[in-house]
Amino acid sequence: MRWLGEDRATAYTRNHAFTVGGQASFREADAYPDAVEYLLGALGGDLISGFASHATRRGVEVDAMEASISGRLNNPLVFLGVVGESGHPGFETISCTLYVSADADEQTMKEIWQTTLARSPLVNTLDRCVDLTLNLHAVE
Repeated sequence: MRWLGEDRATAYTRNHAFTVGGQASFREADAYPDAVEYLLGALGGDLISGFASHATRRGVEVDAMEASISGRLNNPLVFLGVVGESGHPGFETISCTLYVSADADEQTMKEIWQTTLARSPLVNTLDRCVDLTLNLHAVE
């Protein structure tokens, strides 16, 4: 990581680089995603790519996938430094629904989803510290 001044830094991983805005933002628009948004986006990417990989191993062709992810901080006012506030600025809950259209029956889709969750590095990290709600919704 390298600080670029103000509220941004560049992360370097293998042969990639990406800019991270501040820790969290409550503005309507920013030049770069903040760290909170990257965390939620990384979880969505982990679940989508994991499901696709495990579906391929099972011989299931995925037509389309989309993840809807949201998180709720325990107390955002602590992050903002409001005097007298209690709690912490971290996530209280994170929920994700993965919408999948594939050539498989419901039971096979559930099995692929369970394998995806069991082998996900991010799910197995976040599940130890935040209330995670992870759902699969098969789309016709």
